[in-house]
Amino acid sequence: MSRCALAVSARSATAWADGTCCASPAISPEHVRASASLHGTSLISDAPDSPHRLVKEFRGELYCGFAETDPYAPLSMVKELEALLRPCPVDYRYEIHEGAQHGYALPNRDIFDPRGAARDWEQIFAMFHRQIPAYRA
Repeated sequence: MSRCALAVSARSATAWADGTCCASPAISPEHVRASASLHGTSLISDAPDSPHRLVKEFRGELYCGFAETDPYAPLSMVKELEALLRPCPVDYRYEIHEGAQHGYALPNRDIFDPRGAARDWEQIFAMFHRQIPAYRA
């Protein structure tokens, strides 16, 4: 399962993107004001198109929700990503959901974690209100 949403406001040239582990937005990161990744996979890899290679281009805000137990996003990768993003011009926030497993935010999965998913959406909508003019109205 994958899902990706992308919207651009013509008035402000503001874009937002979100995706679950298998989705990735097709827009340059410098144009995105609000972005979210829930239980993202391979955010740091040796691949030439690894997302971590673009961190210096990120702007606005980025929120990531991670599972405590996730072979595709181990806690060591979460900490490495935080260190890579710290000096970058993006407001990076993340949460590690205690007891959650990879795929926790998908409601049709047997490992769905409603508390973790709800917390993620609370953070994502707050970010949208801060960064996207249409959400402030």
